[in-house]
Amino acid sequence: MKNIINHLNKKAVNISYEEVLSLAKGSIGRPHIAHELINKGYALSINDAFDRYISNNILGDVREPSLSIKNAIKVIKDAGGISVYAHPNLTDKNFFNDLREMKEIGLDGIEVSSPRYGLSRQKELMEICNKLNLIKSGGSDFHGFHKGIDIEPKNGINEIEFKNLIRSIE
Repeated sequence: MKNIINHLNKKAVNISYEEVLSLAKGSIGRPHIAHELINKGYALSINDAFDRYISNNILGDVREPSLSIKNAIKVIKDAGGISVYAHPNLTDKNFFNDLREMKEIGLDGIEVSSPRYGLSRQKELMEICNKLNLIKSGGSDFHGFHKGIDIEPKNGINEIEFKNLIRSIE
């Protein structure tokens, strides 16, 4: 996240990596930067921070170093975890073929349920999971802030999908 923070500093947004790290208590993500933007008075809300400062559209080519998909899946597997693709981009024309390739290198599942998704997107993702025999996962998009947040039942996976997810962890 240092590249994003440096980019913001060049735009006269005065936040530091250390300040953001103190909020994160570990791995830093853009939600932590958003909170620091709120703390410093640059943004009114998480959505405002993303809309005005840290969305992909605003950041353009500013990127952080990242693992390749293959290496990320390997790290997850080596740690005994299951690999689930969160926030999948259905608009990518190669999405299905990319998923098939990811499955071949060890992808276990896809996040099919999230507050971000409408019912049609959830249905499409579930159909893809069925075709590729991938685990269905649900997410709240909860990144460690807003303790006590309510997760509505409609934003989860069903009991059978949950049991399949647990079985694959065991």
